[in-house]
Amino acid sequence: MRGKGEREFRPEVRIRNSIGWTLLPTNEMRPVALLLLIPAVALAGVLRPDVQAKAPESGVGAASLVPIRPRSVDSLLLKRRNVTATLELQGVLVPASWEVLETPVTEGHSSLVLADVLPHGSPVNAGDRVGSLEIEPWLEQREAAELAVAQAERVIFAGKERAGLARQARAAALKSAEEDLEHKTAAFKAHLNVATSLRQRAEKLTEQRLQATVDDQRDELAQLEAMYTQDELVDEVEQIVLRRARRGLATALSQLQLNKDQRAHADSLEHPRQTALLERGVSAAQHALEAIRVEQRLATTEQEAELKAAARTLAEAREALERARTVEASLVFVSTSAGVFLHGGAREWESGLSRPEHRVGDRLPSGRGVFVVAPADRVHVALALSAEQVATARDASVVRALPATGQAARGGSLLVDAFPGPTGKFAATLKIADPWVGVLPGVRAEVAVERVVVADAILVPKEAIHRDAGQAWCLLERARAGGGEEYVRREVVLGSTHPEGTEVVSGLDAGDRVLLGEAP
Repeated sequence: MRGKGEREFRPEVRIRNSIGWTLLPTNEMRPVALLLLIPAVALAGVLRPDVQAKAPESGVGAASLVPIRPRSVDSLLLKRRNVTATLELQGVLVPASWEVLETPVTEGHSSLVLADVLPHGSPVNAGDRVGSLEIEPWLEQREAAELAVAQAERVIFAGKERAGLARQARAAALKSAEEDLEHKTAAFKAHLNVATSLRQRAEKLTEQRLQATVDDQRDELAQLEAMYTQDELVDEVEQIVLRRARRGLATALSQLQLNKDQRAHADSLEHPRQTALLERGVSAAQHALEAIRVEQRLATTEQEAELKAAARTLAEAREALERARTVEASLVFVSTSAGVFLHGGAREWESGLSRPEHRVGDRLPSGRGVFVVAPADRVHVALALSAEQVATARDASVVRALPATGQAARGGSLLVDAFPGPTGKFAATLKIADPWVGVLPGVRAEVAVERVVVADAILVPKEAIHRDAGQAWCLLERARAGGGEEYVRREVVLGSTHPEGTEVVSGLDAGDRVLLGEAP
């Protein structure tokens, strides 16, 4: 079997006789060729005095003579091949996928202390405990959170009770104010619509009664005067009776006038004053009722705000309790899948360059991935390329990685980021599709990136190239018409030179065979 890129040699023999050079392939010797050697050797002895033919020894016939062993000639069968350039890089094996184990998020993002942990690279199964954090500080935090929740619940309960009692008191005060307003409004309306009318009727009746009394007194006085004029009574008696009658009339007139003055006074002063007082009472009752309603709204708003604040405090306390319980429950790292346990989170394993080695007592950040569990036989290779290396990497035809631990090399597809990172390097990943048993993420690997420089090139070694006055030529082997092979000079145009040989731009093609070295 001949490997790719190796020369294909076919040993040949060239023998000079009286006719000329005869080319005989050593791997195609035939009996006819053996017969031809005998006269050739004899003739060579005659023509060349420096060659002495020896008589055969006794017991040796002519048919048993061994011909002279010809000198072998090296030639090369030309084939088209790709000329490649190899870029040697250093990479790190990283997991192809992983399950991230994160630390819990703590209050104030305080750090956590590692209590125990499996060594890096340990094989694990689903459900295995791989590490834990110290629990004592978080027990106290959870108990404090439970106490805060209980206290907030008591505050809300007491606030609701006080709010209920206050609502009842406000409702009673509001009802009393409404009843007072209703009473005063009714009294005011009664004063305007009923009491005034009744007073006016009473005053009118009194005035009518007094007027009747005055009229009666006048009639009686007139009758007395008429009677006493005709009567013969004593003047003294007459005078007494008349004076009495006149006094009664004057009194009745005075009473009538007093009633008129009192009614006028009541109409002008007392009645308006009483009406105004009743009206002010209604207005005061209305203002009192509105003030009670406003106070009730304010009190209700304040109580609702207090209850909302208490509810927020309770919610925050419950959230703190839930966080404390979550932290407490998350203090143990448990693998959910089988694979290999690795120290470092996803951020570290994206490049694999800064993997930590955690130990008991280390402080770990809050809410961060600190461990991963990855499949044991699925890895990629992480690389960091310079801007000059990116072009070669993106045009790569073959990319293979050889781990430092000695496993067989594996090939894959190379993916390069479109933009450089903060360090100016381009992140790249060699994706290896097939499982790779026995390798561990974090191990360094040599990566060979092959790129085709010249495609389908004809390459010849320097031994096949001859030069004459600046013109390059090769000896082309071809079959003779009468049998055998001959060498013909063929001028060639050469291209670039590579470790595998010099490129022939024109003059030779695949399938040609050229002689290596000088013609024999």
